[in-house]
Amino acid sequence: MTQVSAPASVVAGAYQSDTEVRIFPEQQGVTLANDVSVNITTTGLFDNLADLTPGVVASGQTVSSYLVHFDSVTGSNTRTFRLMPGGTVAFEERIVGVIMLDAELHTSDFLGAPGTVYPTGIVGRGLEPVPIEPGTGEYDFISVTCDTLSVGRFGNGARIDQIRILTVDESCAALDLEKHTNGQDADTPTGPVLSVGDPVEWTYYVTNTGEADLVDVQVTDDKLGFICTIPSLPIGATETCTANGIAVAGQYANLGTATAVYNGRTLTDTDPSHYYAEEPAGGGEGCTPGYWKQKQHFDSWNVYAPNDSYSAIFGVSPSFGNKTLLDALKQGGGGEKALGRHASAALLNASSGGVSFFYTATDVINIVQQAYATGDFEGAKNLLEAQNDPTFCPLN
Repeated sequence: MTQVSAPASVVAGAYQSDTEVRIFPEQQGVTLANDVSVNITTTGLFDNLADLTPGVVASGQTVSSYLVHFDSVTGSNTRTFRLMPGGTVAFEERIVGVIMLDAELHTSDFLGAPGTVYPTGIVGRGLEPVPIEPGTGEYDFISVTCDTLSVGRFGNGARIDQIRILTVDESCAALDLEKHTNGQDADTPTGPVLSVGDPVEWTYYVTNTGEADLVDVQVTDDKLGFICTIPSLPIGATETCTANGIAVAGQYANLGTATAVYNGRTLTDTDPSHYYAEEPAGGGEGCTPGYWKQKQHFDSWNVYAPNDSYSAIFGVSPSFGNKTLLDALKQGGGGEKALGRHASAALLNASSGGVSFFYTATDVINIVQQAYATGDFEGAKNLLEAQNDPTFCPLN
């Protein structure tokens, strides 16, 4: 179909073509004062009068109207039929009604384009979902989806063929996001109760709840940032994305967002999730990496020794190699190396009988292992650093 501007007239013989089926916008954004009768109210294929799904577009709805028009030069004023493919037109809005028979076309002409003359009252302006010409086996037929209209073939002789489509300002696409924390749909506090340093897994379930396939669905989180891209999400399908972290003390909340663009419209859904992490009984004391790496303080290393293997104790494979605990304390740099410094200091604080430390040695090892499992070195480092550097180190 060819999209055009509203012509001066669409009466028979006024706007003809043997090569084009034309569609043009009529009135847009009209709030209906009364019900409008239509011939099709559902999606599907319609090639017979018995297939039609008549109904009304109710008063109070705000609609936009479009007219498909075909008037052949060859068939004008004769009973010689001109057959041509109709084509498909896609709308950015939801189709709520299709009008294809004379009576309903006449009564809905008030939605016509201002200044355009319509064949109101003329017989034969609609489609004929019966054989176009006796013995040919050819039919006019329409296929309707949520936001597309296809006409399989037009058969036009001495009369014109017209279809009016009514749309509303709604998208045919929709999506739903459900976010879980450690397997719980924790929309409200407290959510699952954890211990500080426990592993946290967030699961994002994205479902296409609309009537159109979606592509490039983006999932993000207000605390965690980018989560994933879903390349394709067919109608009714659900895809799952995950993110991992380490539990921090107190009540925690984050908000997931799923976004997609369909027909120029941005679709968005959000879902919150929560957990509560309980603090260990100890805390309030700790000594920094700078304290533990000094030779004069080696006598405070009660359980571990300076030459003990960092990777063996923590059960990880650091990119900085198989350093000793002392080497890890001395190394500079951020990220994984900074975690190495504070993990070593936290382990020594937790195992020292003279420090009331926030974490146990097992807690510290678990935090480090979780950091390597998730890649969140900074989050783990921040947890341990906060306890390694309080206001009071009780050791000499």
